Amino acid sequence: MPFLDRFNLKSKKVAEEAIKATEVINHIPTELFTTTEDAEMQTDEAQAQLVADLAVANDTIAELTSAVANHEAAAIKALAERDEALKALSVFQAEAKQTSRKAALTKVLAEDAVGDMYAATEALDDSAFSLIVSNLATKQQVIEQSFEELGAPEANAQPSNYEDQLKAGVQARLAKRKTK
Repeated sequence: MPFLDRFNLKSKKVAEEAIKATEVINHIPTELFTTTEDAEMQTDEAQAQLVADLAVANDTIAELTSAVANHEAAAIKALAERDEALKALSVFQAEAKQTSRKAALTKVLAEDAVGDMYAATEALDDSAFSLIVSNLATKQQVIEQSFEELGAPEANAQPSNYEDQLKAGVQARLAKRKTK
């Protein structure tokens, strides 16, 4: 124990701890004991590597920021185009609805009444409008039926030429004789 004698260790416990510490120090790899110059060189290399990595990261961030800005601009443009398309679709649907309704009203009303009836029924939903058109169609059929000729159309038909007139007269006289 010549090493321990240098420290004048009197306590056995302190001596044992000193021996353990000496053994630990002897087992430390020598690579960990570098000179100050080596440590500074390693620090400079590490700093240079960090600066290079930071520059690459900044370039990547700039590229990603530019890409995000481009995507945002494209998304804004796409939304504007979608809004324009929706407006155009809405206008087209309104025009198609107007044309369809006016055509339906033209079938059941006189031309001069179509505009007024369309204005009156424009705000109605499709089922209410269809009900009104069907009622008007029914009314028109009733009016047309009231103007039809009564009786058999063949009996009241006018002959188209003289021969037909003679035949009709002869047939009428024969029919009278048979009934007597």
